[in-house]
Amino acid sequence: MLETIPYFWIAFYNDNTCLPQFDLDTGEQHLFKDIDQIKLAKFGWFPVTYELQSKLGKPFYVNPKLNSIILELKPNQRLIALREESQSRFTYSHCTKCGFNWQWIPNREEGSIGDSGLPRYNKYYTKTASNGRVIAEVICPQCLAKNDLKCPDCDEWWNKVNDDGTLECPKCKKIYERRTFTSAGLRYVCRWLLGYQETLPDGHNEKHIMSIDKDGIIQLGSGR
Repeated sequence: MLETIPYFWIAFYNDNTCLPQFDLDTGEQHLFKDIDQIKLAKFGWFPVTYELQSKLGKPFYVNPKLNSIILELKPNQRLIALREESQSRFTYSHCTKCGFNWQWIPNREEGSIGDSGLPRYNKYYTKTASNGRVIAEVICPQCLAKNDLKCPDCDEWWNKVNDDGTLECPKCKKIYERRTFTSAGLRYVCRWLLGYQETLPDGHNEKHIMSIDKDGIIQLGSGR
């Protein structure tokens, strides 16, 4: 479910009239199918205003840093405009010492941002058990906190994680707080697409589309 929507659309016609997604006086909604594609000259995504937001309520909100994004269409170009929503599940590491969240993923550029929106790091350290097994533990890239792999008092390997997330020594039964742990996350992503499709002289269809996120960042793409 989308939490926030900062844009609404306005269709501009070649007779100098327009059709907004929402009537700016009443808040009444027009549907995309109501657009007269034959008369369409321009189409744009516009930031929600304070006045309009007061009529629409949630999930619409105002971001004063956003700009209007308008596409002018040529007679042979067909409009592409829609809002896309998606969600993805992911795991991430959390540091209880400094509160930093990140994804521990090997063989990635340190600090690069993944699909979760969190930075990716691969810092870890290892110890070798008596049976030759190598055991790894992640390290917080911000404060360098990490979990002990052995009890610091009697040098026994941990073999139990309690329901509250604490570590329990199998020998001395002492309890130790975990400094990092893995958790599950869910990310909602929404983007607004704006572009056109046209038929080239050779008969191929070509698309040019820009993707706009809720912060106004634009990515361009094209294809057939």
